[in-house]
Amino acid sequence: MGILGRLVLLPLAPLEGVLWLARTLQEVAEAELDDPAALRARLAEAEAMHRAGELGDEELAAVEDAVLARLVEVSVIEEEPIDG
Repeated sequence: MGILGRLVLLPLAPLEGVLWLARTLQEVAEAELDDPAALRARLAEAEAMHRAGELGDEELAAVEDAVLARLVEVSVIEEEPIDG
């Protein structure tokens, strides 16, 4: 791309930066959501809140179901063979 092309596309440079930042943030957030250690910590936190009386039985069960389902999903994804 020549200098003329760069000059024409220069006003779009900030938009490209914002899109890059959004993609990077999404990747980081997905990595944190899929981290088994973070999921186990969330489960332990919910159990501690239940013991402290801050969560009811139904709320604890809902958190456990969601976290365990995500753990199973993450472990299945990690175990799938890559077809190449």
